[in-house]
Amino acid sequence: MSFVPTPTPDHPSQNVIGSPLPSTAVPWGRALEHHDHRHESIAYPPSLASEHDTPLSSRIKDKITDFRDGFRRHPGYASGSSGSDGSLLAENWYQLPDPFKAAYNTANAPLSRKLGSRHLQVIVLGCTIGGGLFSGSSTALATGGPGAVMVCYTFVSILMWCTMQALAELAVVYPVAGSFAAYSNRFIDPAWGFAQNYTYALSWAVTLPLELVVAVTTLDYWNMDQVAPRVVWVTLFFVVIAAFNLFGIRVYAEIENIFVTVKVFAVISFIILGIVINAAGGPDGSYLGAKMWRKPPGPFLNGVTGVVSVFVNAAFAFGGFELLGLAAAETANPRRSIPAATKKAYATLTSFYLVSLLVITFIVPFDDPGLVGLGSSTSPFVIAIQSAGIMYLPDLFNAVVLLAVLSVANTCVYASSRVLAAIADQGQGPSGLRFIDKEGRPMIATIVTLFFGFIAYVAALGYQTETEVFNWLLSICGLGSFFTWGSICLCHIRFRAAWKAQGNSLDQLAYRSQAGLVGSYVGLSLNIIVFLAVLWTALFTTGSWKPNIKNFMMTYLTVPILLIQYFGYKLFFKTKILRVDKIDLVTGCVGLEDESWIEERKEREADWPRWKKIARSAPLPFSQRQPTMPQHPFQRATVIRQLPVAMASLAATRSPSKASDIIIFTSQLLALLSQSVNETRAGWDGNKAVEFAQLTKATGAQKTTLRRWKSAHPLLSTSIHSPLRITDSSFSSVAETLSLFEYIRSPPSHT
Repeated sequence: MSFVPTPTPDHPSQNVIGSPLPSTAVPWGRALEHHDHRHESIAYPPSLASEHDTPLSSRIKDKITDFRDGFRRHPGYASGSSGSDGSLLAENWYQLPDPFKAAYNTANAPLSRKLGSRHLQVIVLGCTIGGGLFSGSSTALATGGPGAVMVCYTFVSILMWCTMQALAELAVVYPVAGSFAAYSNRFIDPAWGFAQNYTYALSWAVTLPLELVVAVTTLDYWNMDQVAPRVVWVTLFFVVIAAFNLFGIRVYAEIENIFVTVKVFAVISFIILGIVINAAGGPDGSYLGAKMWRKPPGPFLNGVTGVVSVFVNAAFAFGGFELLGLAAAETANPRRSIPAATKKAYATLTSFYLVSLLVITFIVPFDDPGLVGLGSSTSPFVIAIQSAGIMYLPDLFNAVVLLAVLSVANTCVYASSRVLAAIADQGQGPSGLRFIDKEGRPMIATIVTLFFGFIAYVAALGYQTETEVFNWLLSICGLGSFFTWGSICLCHIRFRAAWKAQGNSLDQLAYRSQAGLVGSYVGLSLNIIVFLAVLWTALFTTGSWKPNIKNFMMTYLTVPILLIQYFGYKLFFKTKILRVDKIDLVTGCVGLEDESWIEERKEREADWPRWKKIARSAPLPFSQRQPTMPQHPFQRATVIRQLPVAMASLAATRSPSKASDIIIFTSQLLALLSQSVNETRAGWDGNKAVEFAQLTKATGAQKTTLRRWKSAHPLLSTSIHSPLRITDSSFSSVAETLSLFEYIRSPPSHT
């Protein structure tokens, strides 16, 4: 058989907009269905008919053109379908409250969904195993001693477990752009969301020059300032980081994969080497044992004050774990990827931090001359190797430290740009920050974040100036992590309360926090305790009861910045804390289970050992059965509410360009409807992923056909495990979209 072409705008005689498809039009899926497998010929769309006859030079030119066009505005945000506030079809949203607008925009941001569980783990490990561990631990050891280091880092790791379990539950149910940056607006108060989100974005933005400064000071180990001025090294690192972030999220994740592999190998190697050094295996043959812990005045150098002062360093070191939730909107399958990445990344991170720091405290004295505070140019890891008298290895490990610092700097741009874009999506920032190109990159937000990197050029002004700037930058981003983690725990508490108040059951959730609601209360309480403890140490420095105003401002600079934003927004817009029965639980909700899955899960849980049942059931006080929602919330609210609006707009317009934009928007709604129903196994006959999977099981010819079809139309990406998904809105013609609509309305039947 032959593929019957659909009408296209290239043929003026065919009326594309507002006319039904001619009877001769055969959608792509139908072509696959009716393919005669007895013949060797393979049916595929017309756009592939002449692909193999295209000259190499033309294909290269097309690749260059595609790369250039990738920086243009994503059609999902095309001006033809945008309102004054930049939201999709905003002219039809005037009757809706702003929180619903914000929830819709974050749920439908056209970010590229290309990440898997491995990429999520790489992003988390890449941003956390960096300067906070390799360089920041020197300050912690010199200030608090070995005992304070272990107590604080263990304490913060427990806090992180509670926080990340809460975030994982929210991110599976609502994998929206901005993640926790959107949850604060949805579950707490728009004013708090505004203040917390800008503070978080600012903390990552100023961490970029902070890491660049650390990278330059790391070079001091080799006296590289004699090879070239510091400004040259700052420029080199800055350009490299900027180049990495000009490519898509997949390229960023793969680059981080290389960085993480090197860092993980280095940490494991150091742990083994440190144990050998401690056990008299070094060149000098001296046995250390617990000598460093028994050194006067003991493991706690400055008592309680020293312990509390290390909390800021520990928070800075663990900062970035929450990026796992931030990447949910760019994950192909959040339901599976996020829980797996949360567990694996947390286990890897905490074991690396605690074990490596324990080894450090046993082989590096807290009064080592290299540990001279924030101005130190030597990592305690390097000091440990130097003290053992090992040749060449300190240089190699210092290079690893440099690579780790640059990895964190790379993550700074990613984190800040995504949060800034989410802020703009919620109508709380300049609309230009919402710009997302065809490759799914928030380009304007990325450029704004990169501008903060120019602060790093103060590294060329001299040692004293550099140290002072380092201190102030750390003060801005130090407490920002505590506010973010506390907000995540509070959002989870409010979400559970709203979920119960609106008549839903926890059995519907595809993933529930292993720490449960109790874990969120514990996490919020620990954040408050640490916050108050840091207030005390900020006012009264070690060995003095006289208030130190400068130290207080450098430690608590984040607080006035956040409070000014919060009260300013609240007074100007007169926002209120949202009532739990009024919280929007519908928009963007996809991570739910239907009755069949709930019963299957209960059957599996019935076979669990007793200890596992207790561990999973104890923290869940609201686990009793309640009436389920009559239908999937995404079907009930988002699609059913918006699909008629989009179709009515399509019927009313006579502009082909605007009609194309509306069709793209409508196709996104249909694709998301398919995704939500596929997630709940509702058995909708329009589940294109299942249909295509069935088609590919028959013969190798059909598999080849499907692969060619997918490569020719990057807009549509299907697999056995995931539904049809919109990844790029570059349709070759409006008629192809209408042909797809015909296939959606009448899916092929299979026995």
